[in-house]
Amino acid sequence: MSNMEKYLNEIGIAEPIKESIYNFIEIGRDLSSEEIIDIFISEYKTDYNVREFESIWIFTNTYLMEVKKFRTSSNIDMVNRLKGFDYLAIDFKDYDYISNVANVDSKMSIEARVNQTESFCIFKASESNCQYLKKIIEKYFKKII
Repeated sequence: MSNMEKYLNEIGIAEPIKESIYNFIEIGRDLSSEEIIDIFISEYKTDYNVREFESIWIFTNTYLMEVKKFRTSSNIDMVNRLKGFDYLAIDFKDYDYISNVANVDSKMSIEARVNQTESFCIFKASESNCQYLKKIIEKYFKKII
């Protein structure tokens, strides 16, 4: 089992949705002509306590791509992440950031602005996905701000 598949299973992605995600990963590979090194599924809990899977974030060595509303459309944004980010906001609730411990009430979001642009990248997470979002922060944002 690949790390991506393990991640999708961990956050509770059903098989039909996985097929769509893998399809967009292939599109990301084709658009960038690079290997996909990470993905992140941006999601949040609705008022009815249901997880809403919002977008797919695809990371390559050079690019960061967002597939917005991937369950209903094919809207893809792509940015050169090597330009860096000059702003990062982190918000979390019921999540122990230092110990990286999440529970069923945990929520986290980050907002990062691409250096010297008007473009923002917004990532959302709930429950165990908060732990993956922290990994994304550590790997891709912490060192380049």
